[in-house]
Amino acid sequence: MKQGYFVVGPESSGTRLMTQLLMGVGCFGDYTHDQRLDEPGLWPDEQRLVWRRSVPHRHNMPDVFLCIMRMRSNGYNTTVLVMSRDWHSMAISQEQIGHVKSTTEALSNIQLAYTYIFNSLLDATVAFEIVNYEALVARPQECAHYLFNRIGLGSSKQPKLPVVVYDGNARYYERS
Repeated sequence: MKQGYFVVGPESSGTRLMTQLLMGVGCFGDYTHDQRLDEPGLWPDEQRLVWRRSVPHRHNMPDVFLCIMRMRSNGYNTTVLVMSRDWHSMAISQEQIGHVKSTTEALSNIQLAYTYIFNSLLDATVAFEIVNYEALVARPQECAHYLFNRIGLGSSKQPKLPVVVYDGNARYYERS
């Protein structure tokens, strides 16, 4: 059976990093904001694929439930990876990038995003994992190895990571 991974989280939570890691072990997909899988007629016939979505996405709430259903209707056994990251870092990142006007607005959006994501997962009755960004930073090889084993992408040896995993949170604490 084909395996699909839906990577989701609030803006600046690490969805691009997780998608790059999955692509590095053979999943078809895009880690940028533009996703080929957004187009219904362009679904490939790949054994493994990853679809990434931040919440919100381009200032709109994506239909997470519908995304999961689209993966299933295209023949993919679907696992959702929910990205978790330190809220302080996410909020400041969101403000600096211009997704929001203030950290207060960002914190409100983060809470709304997680509520929305988990309600969607409940409705979809889908398998999911919470992936912690800080764990990836602290022990990238080990964290990826054990995660990939749990979600069916594992091997007996730790994968060589296709991207450098660095502490993106440090800069948000240097000024504090």
